[in-house]
Amino acid sequence: AFLDEKDMARDAIDDIYFCASLGIVNGRDTGEFDPKGVTKRSEAAKMLTTMIKVLEHAKIADSPVEERPITATS
Repeated sequence: AFLDEKDMARDAIDDIYFCASLGIVNGRDTGEFDPKGVTKRSEAAKMLTTMIKVLEHAKIADSPVEERPITATS
């Protein structure tokens, strides 16, 4: 759990934790998600790259992401 979950938008919490479970988002080294913080270009690039890998893995498995529990690939 992120230490600052109380600061997250309630309708985004499930999606944030889903993306965290896939390795798409990691939060800060402090254990916080920092929902009001600024995302650096390098952080955004890392998130997009990981998301593409996750989606490619789901496509290879020939199953929609929402129907199959998947994990991020390295």
